[in-house]
Amino acid sequence: MNLKRLSPLIAIILVYMSCYYPNSVKHPTQGKEYFSDLILTLGIVYFIFLVVTIKKEKCSFDRQAPLFFGVIMALGGINIITAKLALLPVLYFPSLDNIFAKMVSDKDLLLKCVLYTIKLLLSGCIIGIATGVITGIVIGFSKKASYWCMPIVRVLGPIPAIVWIPFALIMLPNATHAASFLIVISVWFPVTVMTASGIANIQQIYFDVADTLGVTKLNKIIKVGLPAALPYIFLGLFNGLCSAFATLVISEMIGARYGLGWYINLNREMLQYSSVYAGIILIIFLFTLLIKAIFLVKDRLLIWQRGYIKF
Repeated sequence: MNLKRLSPLIAIILVYMSCYYPNSVKHPTQGKEYFSDLILTLGIVYFIFLVVTIKKEKCSFDRQAPLFFGVIMALGGINIITAKLALLPVLYFPSLDNIFAKMVSDKDLLLKCVLYTIKLLLSGCIIGIATGVITGIVIGFSKKASYWCMPIVRVLGPIPAIVWIPFALIMLPNATHAASFLIVISVWFPVTVMTASGIANIQQIYFDVADTLGVTKLNKIIKVGLPAALPYIFLGLFNGLCSAFATLVISEMIGARYGLGWYINLNREMLQYSSVYAGIILIIFLFTLLIKAIFLVKDRLLIWQRGYIKF
C-alpha cells in the first residue's frame, strides 16, 4: 500500500489528536463535540476502506487521496484557528462545533428550507431550460427568427437577473413567483445562446443526408439538430445553473418565507453566524449534488462522444 493512499488516514489521526487541545474560553461550549465525532467517523470508515483495498497495488481512489488529505487538514486548521486559539472574531467566525450544533438543533427548519429551495430552483430551471432550448432551436433553424430575435437576446441576455427584481416584484403576484422568474431569466440566456450556437455549428452534410432520405423538417430538428447540439446545450445548462445558484440566494432574500437564502439572511440580521455558516454548507452540498446529477445525465446522453467532449 502506497503512502498516497495512507495520507488521508494520517490527516484524520492528526486532526483528531488536535481536538483534545482545550477550546478557548471565548467560544461557547457545546454539549457534544460534533467535529471530533465527525473526524472519528471518517477515520473508522476510511480504515475499513484501507482494509478492503490492502491487497490492491493501485486503486481509483489513489488519485483523490491527496485532495482528501488537504481537505481534512484544512478543516483541522480551521478548528484550531477558531475553537482552540480564537484568532478570529468569535462573533463572525464560530467554531465548527457550534456550526454543526446549529445544523442539528435547526434540522426541521433547515429541511423545510432545503425542500423550498429545491422546489424553487427546479421550477425556475425547468421553465428556463425549456424556453431556452425552444428559443435556441427557433433562432438556429430560422434565419428570419435569428434576424429579429438575436439582437433582443444579445441586449437582454447579458443583463444580470437581479436587475429585474423591481420589475418582477411589481408585475408578479408574490415574492415566490418573482424569485422563480429571476431564475428563469438567469437560465434562459446561456441555454438559448449555446443551443443556437450548437445548431449553427452542425455540418451541413448531416442535413443534406436527411433531405436525401426524405426526413421531414420536424424530424430533422428532433433527430439531427438536437442530438448534434446536445454538447452545446449541456454547456449552456451548466453555465445557466451556475447563474441560477447565485440568483437563487439573492431572490430568496426579497420576501420568500422559507429557503436557504431566506435562512441565511434572517440569521445574518440576528448576528447568528453559526446558523449562517450552516446554511452556506447546505447550499454547497445541495448545489454540488445537482451539478453532479447534471454531469451524470450528460455522460449518459453523450455516451457516443465519451472521451471527445470534456467539461
